[in-house]
Amino acid sequence: MKKILLFLVMTTIFFSSVVMVKAQPLDINARAYILIDSKTGQVLAEYNPDFKTYPASTTKIMTAILALELGDLDQIMTVNQSAIDDIGPGGMHIGLLPGEQLELRYLLDALLVRSANETAYVIAENLCSSRQEFYNLMNEKAKELGATNTNFLNPCGIDNGEKGKNHLTTARDLAKISQYAMTIPQFREIVQKTIIKIPPTNKHSEEVIVGTTNRLLLYEKSRYKSEYFSKVTGIKTGYTDRA
Repeated sequence: MKKILLFLVMTTIFFSSVVMVKAQPLDINARAYILIDSKTGQVLAEYNPDFKTYPASTTKIMTAILALELGDLDQIMTVNQSAIDDIGPGGMHIGLLPGEQLELRYLLDALLVRSANETAYVIAENLCSSRQEFYNLMNEKAKELGATNTNFLNPCGIDNGEKGKNHLTTARDLAKISQYAMTIPQFREIVQKTIIKIPPTNKHSEEVIVGTTNRLLLYEKSRYKSEYFSKVTGIKTGYTDRA
């Protein structure tokens, strides 16, 4: 199966005058995509925007939304063994240990910048009485935002196995979720970071420093010679074989 690296980028388009623009297809090799004005939600280009597909780690956008709305950035969260067990084959992680305690703010940094799978489970398990309760909240929030073709089965986006086939979203739904996420100041601040620093904890005696998975942030000036990449401000990468 061809492996695809998915970058979700919110782009703001400024017009000198009001112009009605019909969404036009672009020459992009993808099963589905959508380009919107992040301020108005106007669709500028699209292809199969309602095709159901796998969101991979862009799932973590919704996990972060709930964390910021339900939690406190200073809240101390504890890592359970279950969060580590479910990182998934080849899943991104930052090496958290059972019983480790750290503030939600650092978990969110690792979740959105490094795309660490175990942090998604730590957040879910500490904010709700059960994982399923958190997943239900994810889907309820999706529906609230108009993402009616989305079904989240976990907080990090793994889609392996038979059950993983039902962890789905669409380009249109993901755009709606992302547009909302970028209205949250703390979210916007995190997804612009290229490096994060996690201070020592009760399980790690030294500071942990890791970088972003978003190459658009890393190479915007040196590799992408285009005015459209001059002000990249996020947002989230995602990758699995199915995605």
